[in-house]
Amino acid sequence: MSILQPKLKSNKITGSDVLLNNWDVGYKVTDESGKLIRSKNPHKSYESSSTLKTALMHLFLNKVSQNELGLDHVFSIKDSQRSNGSGIVNWTDWNSLPLHAVIELTCVYSDCTTTNMIIDYLGGQQMVNELFKNSGYKYTKLNQPSLMFDESKPRMESVGTTTPDEASKWLRMLLEDFSISPEIKQHFITSTQSIHTPWLDLGAEHHPLIKTGSMIDIGPAGTSVFNANGRVSTGKGLLFFAFFSRGDLRGQAVYAPEEAKRLISKYIQDTVLKI
Repeated sequence: MSILQPKLKSNKITGSDVLLNNWDVGYKVTDESGKLIRSKNPHKSYESSSTLKTALMHLFLNKVSQNELGLDHVFSIKDSQRSNGSGIVNWTDWNSLPLHAVIELTCVYSDCTTTNMIIDYLGGQQMVNELFKNSGYKYTKLNQPSLMFDESKPRMESVGTTTPDEASKWLRMLLEDFSISPEIKQHFITSTQSIHTPWLDLGAEHHPLIKTGSMIDIGPAGTSVFNANGRVSTGKGLLFFAFFSRGDLRGQAVYAPEEAKRLISKYIQDTVLKI
């Protein structure tokens, strides 16, 4: 007579568990109707980093559609808009860009100069924050008049703040906004699906629309964030999600910036999205 031994649950600790044990993490995942799938700290306020560009893009696409601008409409680049943040425009001699390029550069290359062009087009920081509220983004806020960074200060600079609950709605509300022209919306979708993020590679089969943002610091400041928001297909339906994290990598030299991104991304795929 044999005795069947119960299968023990694995207690293996992964690298992402070790890293995130000391990090502040919040996320929310919903289905395409907005029904809650899972969440953690959904109503806590977090630094938005570059993920805020999704919410800004919603306001922008709505306004250019209302003003009946086409994808070839040209925007001038002002010197005051050139940012020392991420992107490529600041390193060029371009003095203008068509609308389709502003969308592509903001979405695909997370360009801070084109983001500053968007902020100015929307009327500046105060007007952006009013538009956020009018669009249903009660807890999303732009904290700087433009995306400029003082590199002499050993600390994180807050681009904006939001909550996982609210950010999980950003992309869904953008895609459901019938005020945005179909041509412009499709260009946004096509551009966003072309993003290649090696540390969050969900694969083409999941049809991802993803915006990530990170400020990974292992220097004197020691404060790091890695965030993501977007939409993925699981084969059973669509998931909309927002993930925010904040922690300290000092004293954890094993976590080089790219390794930290990879470990957090594994947590997002395995624990948040479960794909």
